[in-house]
Amino acid sequence: MKLICVPIAILLFGAFATSSTGETLEEALAMAYTSNPQLQAGRAELRASFEQLTQAKAARLPGVQVDASAGANILTQSSPFFSSSETFYPNSIGISGNQILYNGGNIRGNIDIAAVNVQISRNNLRNLEQQVLQDTSRAYVDVQQNTEIVRIRTNNVEVLLQQLSAAGDRFTVGEITRTGVSQAKARAAGARSQLAVAKSNLAIARAAYERNVGQAPGSLYEVSLPKNLPDGLVTAITWAQSHAPALQNARLAELSAVHGIRVAKSGLRPRLSLGAQARTANNSGFSGAESDSVSTALNFSMPLFTGGLNQSRVREAKQQASRARINVLQVTRVTNEQVSNAWHGLAAAQSVIRASEEQVAANQLAFEGVVQEAEVGLRTTLDVLDAEQELLDARLTLVSAERDALVAAYSLLAAVGRLNIVDLEIGIAPIEGLEKQRKLGSSWFSTHIE
Repeated sequence: MKLICVPIAILLFGAFATSSTGETLEEALAMAYTSNPQLQAGRAELRASFEQLTQAKAARLPGVQVDASAGANILTQSSPFFSSSETFYPNSIGISGNQILYNGGNIRGNIDIAAVNVQISRNNLRNLEQQVLQDTSRAYVDVQQNTEIVRIRTNNVEVLLQQLSAAGDRFTVGEITRTGVSQAKARAAGARSQLAVAKSNLAIARAAYERNVGQAPGSLYEVSLPKNLPDGLVTAITWAQSHAPALQNARLAELSAVHGIRVAKSGLRPRLSLGAQARTANNSGFSGAESDSVSTALNFSMPLFTGGLNQSRVREAKQQASRARINVLQVTRVTNEQVSNAWHGLAAAQSVIRASEEQVAANQLAFEGVVQEAEVGLRTTLDVLDAEQELLDARLTLVSAERDALVAAYSLLAAVGRLNIVDLEIGIAPIEGLEKQRKLGSSWFSTHIE
């Protein structure tokens, strides 16, 4: 695919200039990737989902607890013949444990669901990363576009003021009427109002840039299309089938629903567990009394009748799995549509760029010719103003098309799931968010996720 460049000379005006330094698009993307609060929150959410997996695996291990108590009892006895009072201090300590041996597949099912949820959280983070990178790239080129629009409109104001001055001179010598002067004055006033709007749009674009990157833009540099664009629509759709986070999450949701059927079916099966308890007690009942006990038990339970509750849960889980399976088809269609829209949007913007470049060149020659013809009385002031307006419109169309092409290119990469720092070759290490959890993984069981 042909690369295009945005030939924008970045001149930051005094009212907007806050920094003498500058950054490339790659540097802006790197800053957003490492410091954007949305991504930091997304990484924390991924770490939280990993803890849910750890909690699900903990059900495989025995549960052990200790309990103790201590107190004071005052025993008073009285009769017509004698009375007595005794204080003793009962205390006890015990330890108990329970190990589930079989619960119908409930633990395995919950572990599998938790593992899938970690993968879903990973994809959610990938999708959030794509959104942040896409927003950052859009903010970058928006600042460039609006800066160039301010430059073009500033130049337009200067040209129209010159035309207004020339019209005044020609009116003085009687070459044109007051109508021509009024036309030039109206165009100049309109140009000043459009310049004010352009400066406002530039301020808005700079604020969006600062929100995404974390600092105000300095001097921004020329941007070209990313190198990792697909070479055709078929390739783009193929990439999306393998990499699009939304489509991968739809498939994972179907897998999670299948595991949910296993969890629901576990309610129909028996449960087997082993329990043990040891306890020692002193001064329980009266002073000097001691007792020790040790007990073990093999516990078995089997649901016989639940009013149809467990069977209903199984049917519900199957319907949820069916819904998730159908949703994969819907998400596939939506993903393909988004890829197609982004691809054709990029192609259209490139076509507009080529046509606008020719239009700008032609209008530039036409404007110069009309000015010369007006100087010898062959053209009116309105002809000159119209030619200037056509040249202005062509320049603005070209700037917008260059911006639209870049936005469409990064939207295409996001649609196919390839808008990330590795594919963009940003040059920084990826941050996943689970490294600490892996280092602190329990020695009782593996925390590896397939």
